[in-house]
Amino acid sequence: MKPVNIYKIPDPSDDGLLFKLCSVNFDKACVIKDQIQSNLFNIIWIKNGKGRYKIDFKTYEAEDDTIFFLTPGQVLEVEDEAIRQGYRVAFARDFYYLESEIGEVACNGLLFNNVYETAPCIRLSVADKRTFERSVENLFEELENPGDSHHELIINYLNVFLIQAARLKREQSGVQKKFKKQSLLDKFSRLVEQHFRAKHAVSEYADILNVSPKTLSKRLQAEYAQTPSEVIQSRLMLEAKRLLRFGESSVKEIAYELGFEDPAYFTRFFKKHSSVCPTLFAQKEWWESNEAEMNLRATTLIH
Repeated sequence: MKPVNIYKIPDPSDDGLLFKLCSVNFDKACVIKDQIQSNLFNIIWIKNGKGRYKIDFKTYEAEDDTIFFLTPGQVLEVEDEAIRQGYRVAFARDFYYLESEIGEVACNGLLFNNVYETAPCIRLSVADKRTFERSVENLFEELENPGDSHHELIINYLNVFLIQAARLKREQSGVQKKFKKQSLLDKFSRLVEQHFRAKHAVSEYADILNVSPKTLSKRLQAEYAQTPSEVIQSRLMLEAKRLLRFGESSVKEIAYELGFEDPAYFTRFFKKHSSVCPTLFAQKEWWESNEAEMNLRATTLIH
């Protein structure tokens, strides 16, 4: 097997990709410095090796057979790595997107709607590993020897992989399977994800959900340890940090992009929730001097 195998399905409408499957297979453990940030959904399987990674400003340490699931806009930074084998699967929303009432396998469901998750990953047992390997082998076989209904078969194999992953994620995270309607938290979190740039007031979401702001707050706090306002503010802060740390826009441009009419108010909002002004947060020098302390506070071990 080649040390690195890459298969791509280009997007005919532009210069991007619809689907990508990559495998690495090294004789000796290697450090692969790679920052992943794109409009694609990404699945990163550390098959043999270990690493320390930062996702949305939280650090995770992982070992053999850990699989990460990244939503478009999330960034995976490699802090330390020694990998012998691994896979990366990436796909566009237009290539694979399942929307359902439950949303567990949907692109905004249990696996990928991890803005509020503490560990956007699963760990594989020996038995689990073989199951997932078969799905990846099927993908490689079809990509190497494409036939009729090529895209449809790739989507079906990917769907099997994600269904298996969702089952395991539910088991490992203690999330109960939902047989009936979505909870208010599910509906609210999806609305926040769709509208946080334009809608900052709890009353706007309450109107869409056809409940009063007081009812929304009471029911959300019973199910989730934050108020609706805190959820909205946390999502705004996360996006602001992403744009400041990895984007190329000015503070003023970011303020407008996130729906703040007054950049000065955005600066006060950011400093209130992070204890540092956005201009300083964006500076490379500040990150280099504060990153170790931030990592220590945010570290989560994945066993």
